Amino acid sequence: MFLKNPSNAALRLRDFLSDMCKKGPGLTLHAVGDIIPARKVALKMREKGVDYPFSATAPFVSKADIVTGNLECPLSDKYEPKYTGTDFITPSNTIEGLKMLGLTIVNLANNHSTNYGRETFLDTLSILEKNGIEFTGAGRNYEEAHRATIVTKKGVRFGFLGYNSIKPSIDATKSSPGVALISKDPYHPVNESHFIKVEKDIRTARKAADVVIVWFHWGKEDEYNPSPVTKRLARLACDAGADIVLGSHPHTVQPIEFYKNKLICYSLGNFVFDQMQRAQTREGFILRLKFQGKVLTSIEIVPYIIMDYSRPVIFDKDNGQYLVDKILQLSNIPVSQDQR
Repeated sequence: MFLKNPSNAALRLRDFLSDMCKKGPGLTLHAVGDIIPARKVALKMREKGVDYPFSATAPFVSKADIVTGNLECPLSDKYEPKYTGTDFITPSNTIEGLKMLGLTIVNLANNHSTNYGRETFLDTLSILEKNGIEFTGAGRNYEEAHRATIVTKKGVRFGFLGYNSIKPSIDATKSSPGVALISKDPYHPVNESHFIKVEKDIRTARKAADVVIVWFHWGKEDEYNPSPVTKRLARLACDAGADIVLGSHPHTVQPIEFYKNKLICYSLGNFVFDQMQRAQTREGFILRLKFQGKVLTSIEIVPYIIMDYSRPVIFDKDNGQYLVDKILQLSNIPVSQDQR
C-alpha cells in the first residue's frame, strides 16, 4: 500500500538517491499537513477529550526523531472557541494532543495562527516554548520570523524556515510579532523582493544546518495542481539551498517532485481538521523520510482519511492504495502493479 523503497521504479526518477551515503546515524522525520484543532475539532475535544483527534495516528507519527507539521490555529484561553466560522482558536490544553503526536517543530507561517490578534499569538508561542515544541515561520519580530530554527538530532542539524502567502495574516515587523510573509498568487501580486529575501534566508540557514527544510503556506484551496508561480518558488528555494520543501493550505494532496535531487511536496493535505464535505478534503498523507546522516535515503507515503470531523485514521492494508496512486499520477511518476 505505501510507497516505501526508493530503489523501486516509482522513486528511481533521475537517480534521486544514486549517491546514497551510509555514513552517519540513521534518522527518521515525519511531516504532516494542516493541524487545525478548532471549530468542530474543538467541539469533539470538548465532548470526547483532548486526545481524541490525535490518538489514532499518534502511535505512528510520534515514532520519529523529528516530527513537523503546519499548526494553523492559535492556542489560547483568552477567547472561547467558536464551533462555526473561519476564525480559529483552540484551548491551551490542546497542547497535550500536540505532544501526543511527538511534534518537534511546527510551522506557524499561515493565515490562521494570528486569527485572534497578537496577544493570543504570543500565547501560542509561549505555550509551545513551555512544552518543548519549536516553531518556525513566526516570531516576536521580523528577524525571528525569518531566522531558521535549528533542530539537532544525533549530531545532524536540521534547519527549518516557514513562509505564508495566504491572507489575512498578521505579519511580523521590526518590532511586533507575527508571521513571515511572502507575496504571491492567488491573493497577492508577486513581490520579487520577498522572493529574494527567501533566497537570502535559505542561504543563511544553509551555513548553520546540514539539512534545510522550508514550509510554504500557498496555493488555491481544493486544487490538485500547483500554479506556475508556486512551482517557481519551490524551485527557487531548492536552488538557494533547501533540501526539502513542504507545502500546506490547499486542503488536498498535491504532487511530489524531485528537482535537482531535492524533494518538493506541494501539499500534504489536511491532517487534523473538520472538512468532511468530500473525500478530497478528508484525504492526506504522512511523509516518512529516512536519513543516513544528512543524506535522504528513503521516502514513504502513508495515506490516511479523516473521520468524525476531527480524527485522521491511517488506512489499513491496501485500502489507501488509491490515494498513493493518485499522488503518483499527479506527480507523473508511473507505478505498475508489481511495484506496489
